[in-house]
Amino acid sequence: MMKRMRRTVEMCAMALIVDCGGKVSEPASQDTATGAAETETQTPAETTDALSSEEECVPSDRLVQHVCTHTENGPYISVAATANTEDPPDVSRLHGAFDVSALTAPARFRYDASRTGKHIVFTDAEIEWSVLDASGNSHLTQPVAAGFCAGTTSGRTFDVDKGQSITLDAAAPPTRFALFIEHVATFGDDALVCTPDQ
Repeated sequence: MMKRMRRTVEMCAMALIVDCGGKVSEPASQDTATGAAETETQTPAETTDALSSEEECVPSDRLVQHVCTHTENGPYISVAATANTEDPPDVSRLHGAFDVSALTAPARFRYDASRTGKHIVFTDAEIEWSVLDASGNSHLTQPVAAGFCAGTTSGRTFDVDKGQSITLDAAAPPTRFALFIEHVATFGDDALVCTPDQ
């Protein structure tokens, strides 16, 4: 019975990952007494009560499940970030969760978009971001309701075109934090419900 329950949990996780072509690098932890997977994933409806006074975008259940699969299971990529403008670490890998060591403030990253449209940068800490293209134009838009699983303490949207390279600057980050970027349109037109910018 225990093996069957564990296998069911593993199959569900694999089904979520198939959407993105990723792989599970670590299994979800399990309660040794019951064998049940320990997850604290909340649906967006459960997070809307905790929204800030600033209007936020609300992700769909499918998007939340996908993001949590990666923030909780990886694959994890370690990067060290500084204010270096010459060679900031690349955080473009699709479906990679980044374990960031911020050596200075701001901590700078490069993101080369492989898809056009709205993206979300999630972190496990409250971080003030600037997202700029090579001409200095801002691409940062609205905050995203977050806190539904590990690695999603805060989220912010930005818009880019395929092939565009942008710089993400974390103004005053903690010395270590998790970062995950997701392309929204992959999950359908209703993947993210946003109120108009004010």
